[in-house]
Amino acid sequence: MGGLLPASLAAAGLSRDRVRSSVSRLYAGNATGGVLGAAAAGCLLIPTLGISGTVHLVVFIYLAVGNDGVGRRDGLSDHDTEHGIPR
Repeated sequence: MGGLLPASLAAAGLSRDRVRSSVSRLYAGNATGGVLGAAAAGCLLIPTLGISGTVHLVVFIYLAVGNDGVGRRDGLSDHDTEHGIPR
């Protein structure tokens, strides 16, 4: 799952300047999310839901986030595509 952020950046098709300006914030958020997710899984989710329940929850969250990303990508306006954001 560590390849999710670089793959997301590549899929977004952003310009190099735009990627450079935000990549440090993205990696900081990704690292923070990884630490919080690991802590939540080990201290809260697995003891409460069990391993199977935790895996199901994580799959559901990934599908929801992916679906939201696809919906946002399909909802780009013509203004966005004129300014270098691909459909």
